[in-house]
Amino acid sequence: MNTACLTVTHLPARCEMQRLRDTRAPHSPLIVSDTASVNVVDATPDTLAKRGDSLDSARARCPGAVVVREDRDYYSYQWKTVIKRLTHVADRVEDARRGCAYIALSGLQQMYGGRSNMLNAIICATPAWMSPRLGVAHGKFHSLCAALTAQPSLPNILPSNLDDANRVVADMPVGMLPLEPRQILMLHDFGIFTIGDLSDQPMSAVQAQLGYGGRRAWELANGIDDTPLVHVEQSSSVAQSMRFQWPVVSIDALKFGIQSVMHDAFNSSILGNRTVGRVDVALKFEDYADWKLSRTFKVPIGEATRAADRVVEAIEAELNSEPSPMRGPINKITVALSKLGPPLAEQTALWSEERTRDINTTIRQLAARSDIPPLSRVVEVEPWSRIPERRQALAPVTVR
Repeated sequence: MNTACLTVTHLPARCEMQRLRDTRAPHSPLIVSDTASVNVVDATPDTLAKRGDSLDSARARCPGAVVVREDRDYYSYQWKTVIKRLTHVADRVEDARRGCAYIALSGLQQMYGGRSNMLNAIICATPAWMSPRLGVAHGKFHSLCAALTAQPSLPNILPSNLDDANRVVADMPVGMLPLEPRQILMLHDFGIFTIGDLSDQPMSAVQAQLGYGGRRAWELANGIDDTPLVHVEQSSSVAQSMRFQWPVVSIDALKFGIQSVMHDAFNSSILGNRTVGRVDVALKFEDYADWKLSRTFKVPIGEATRAADRVVEAIEAELNSEPSPMRGPINKITVALSKLGPPLAEQTALWSEERTRDINTTIRQLAARSDIPPLSRVVEVEPWSRIPERRQALAPVTVR
């Protein structure tokens, strides 16, 4: 039991229920629609609606449901917060997708003083209003099956014996396997509806019908899962702020403030001499909400001046847009540097100064012994010429 899977079902609906808990009845049904208000993105189970349904049909089946438009950034923020808290519990955490994470359990049991304490720490990393489900098994797929059949906040641990674990997941639908919808329909046409039905088939026959994806699904159905856990990178960040003595409105004062904060951030002991791949700037206005700007650099930057120039250029472009984000006097500037990397490599000379003196001495000695240049190099003369002999020529190598 070296892998745990933590899932949060109906994450968009749960996020909206948590955000709107003070403005509606606590148990009223809720439907999350897409931005165009055409289809259903998610819904609470009491609405009998599922993802992809028409919003009109969903409202007709449940007239009293509260309908809200999806806010992907908010859902992603809530899930990223969970992933960050999980990385404080375990050192190897994989963010498989929004609402699903895998945790490597090797070595954690001794750290937390027992299996129950370890699993409780993982569950507590997720807010209770998300109703997290935790499954533990050998391999990622079996742990996912265990999590989807677990009760909220109660870990579901599959047997350590592979045959016993396969019997537990045998009655689950074949649609849980990583197959395309057309492949699942094909299996249904053959009378294969559960994972157990697929595991009973010959591997060669499944692969002949479904290709490599079918073979992979057959292996997972039989508990053969060597998929590695790709853990998220825990990167640190550096943040610096500056508050003006009085609110400023001029672009020159804003440039000065950004340059000052950027130099303080780059001189931080946390950053050291590392490079920066992303900069986030937040401007706090006197009477309006904060305005934020994010820039990711194609080539990491290791100088405060260059980073400040890039940020100022981006802000000037925003100021020239309509409507301008500069809505009032600025009180505070906050700069956050993230995606920290190693220092930029510097190209050094091929030959050291001492080695160059030795080469020059050798060239002079060879030139003194003969009238023919001792060393030559190839230079381009007429690269466009049709005659090959005219394209390049040999030039003598002089003292360096």
